[in-house]
Formats: sequence, structure tokens, C-alpha cells
Amino acid sequence: MKSQNISNILQTSAMPKLNIKSGDFIKINVVKRLIKNKWAVSVKGKVFSALSDIDLIPGQKLKALVNQSGNKLYFQIQDSKSELLHNIMNQFGASDNLSKLILTSLIRSRMPITSGILHKIRNYLLRNKKNNKRTARSLSILLKKNIDISSEGIDSVLKILDFDDGNQKDKNKQKYKDEPEHKEKIKTALKKQIEKTSRTGDHPLQLFNHLNGKEENWIIIPYNFNIDGIQYKGKIKMLYDYYNNKIVKFVFSVKSIYNSEWDIYCKENNNNTKLIVFCNNLKFKKIFEKQIELLKIAFNKQNIEIDTKLHSAIEFDGFSSDWDDISLKKIDTFT
Repeated sequence: MKSQNISNILQTSAMPKLNIKSGDFIKINVVKRLIKNKWAVSVKGKVFSALSDIDLIPGQKLKALVNQSGNKLYFQIQDSKSELLHNIMNQFGASDNLSKLILTSLIRSRMPITSGILHKIRNYLLRNKKNNKRTARSLSILLKKNIDISSEGIDSVLKILDFDDGNQKDKNKQKYKDEPEHKEKIKTALKKQIEKTSRTGDHPLQLFNHLNGKEENWIIIPYNFNIDGIQYKGKIKMLYDYYNNKIVKFVFSVKSIYNSEWDIYCKENNNNTKLIVFCNNLKFKKIFEKQIELLKIAFNKQNIEIDTKLHSAIEFDGFSSDWDDISLKKIDTFT
């Protein structure tokens, strides 16, 4: 399915007469993004402009409830997360789990969905025998930055994004040192890694970080350092919102000396900030529960609410949790 081009049709932002009223259920066809949160949508064959507080998908078909207030119509989206995925899968004739995984990744990355993009990601996953949500999401984000995922060197970038270093377990399993001096060394080393710059431009993420993802941009900083014989490695990911000039998501990932992976996910939502922790080894749940009260106190001082449950890594795609980024709210028509 190709995104429609309506440059010769759309002539005004005023809403045409649609012969609809409050309480009606209608179908909305999303045509294209115009600017920022302004979209071209079609109802009953007529195209007009609409403001949206959510990101839509060109070619997407939505079920909505009509509400009217004065000279404005409000379309309340009725599709649930599962209905949204189901409807989009039907549009593309896709019914398998791999297609669902890819579509979910594209929606979360706010990517227009076309058959060509679906096939590109599917072919890569099948060719490289990868079938996981982290790789699919990473590929979606690369495509969002107009990076050709069939190009040479893409595997190097994915290894960094997906935390894939050959699945070799660290041989160094020394007991973690908890002295304040050791904590200070970690903070100093991490700060040095973040502030580190390279004039050569030879790191695989140099291009990734400098390419603009249009309305938002993921910036990723990998770190790797050794303190007292213990290796620390991971990633810092930040989602920067160009329109509002702020960071709206933050992910701090670390791989422990026992080969356990942790993702600390922080997201702004309705002027509140929520923090969730994911781990690929829930054997650490008891340790997490012992530390949670101290964590709550520390983060509350920063006005950050922390989820007291340790979540499994399978609920996280490296950039978002399973329960966010797909929900739809409403679109408001221009008059």
C-alpha cells in the first residue's frame, strides 16, 4: 500500500460538509502528514485537514465516534491497541506473528507503513535468522532515519543497538565492590565516556546520531570501561522531541559481569515521569525488591515515579515497553 499524494486535491483547511452528527460512528482514512501535528484525512471521500495529539499512519483506517462542540467536530478514536494492529494487518493481508511484530515496531517508531518497508524488515530478519522484537524495532528506527538496512555495515550498528556481542559470557565474575570510592570511579568513567568525542567519524553510531529522524530523533551513546578488573558496558538512549525541544524518553542499559542485561526506561507522560526496570534474568528480583525503597526515595526527589515491579526483558523492545506507544486518543478537525 502506497501513501497517497493529495497535493492536487487538498486546497483548504476548512472542513467540508459531511452530513454527520454527534453520536455517529464513522471511518477515517489517514492520507498523509502535512506539518507537525497537522494531517490530511479523508471521511466519506472528502479530504480535509485535521489536528491530532497522536501520530497517525498514512494509509491507516480508523473507527471513530463523532462529537460536536460549536463549529468543531471531535473524532474519538474507538480502536483499541489490538483492534488497531488487527485492522492494519488485514489491510496488508498479513496474519503471521512476524508481521505483527514488524508492524508493532513500525507504529512505535512512527513510520509510515508500506508493503515495501514490511518486506525489507521481514527479509532481513529471515535472512539473518533473527526473530525478535528488539531487532525489528532497531531496523524500524534505522529506516526512520533513511538508512538503507541492506547497506554494508548495518550489522555493526545492530550489534550495538541490540546488545549482541556474540552472546559470550564474561569470564570475569568478581564480586561487585560496593565501596563509595568504587561508585565514584564508575560515575567518573561513565561521565568521561558520555563526553568523549571523536574527530575521525569512524564509529558506526556517528552517522546514526547525526541523521535527523524528522519530528523526533533517537541519540545513542555506548559505553565500555574497566574498573578494578570489572568491565562495565551498555548504552544510553535518548529520544529528543524537536518540536518541544526536550528529551521525552531515556533508556539506560547495562550488561552486568554475570551477563545479565538491565534496561532502565524513563518516559514523560502527561507532565509526569515514570521509570520502569526490565531484566533478562528475574533471579535478581529479590535483590531488586531489597533496593526498591531506596530507589523510590532517590527518584522521588527528582519527581520521578518508579514502578516497584521488576519486569521481564521480553516486555521491552530496547526503546519502548509492550504497553505504550500504540494507544490512540483523538483527532480534532480544523474549521
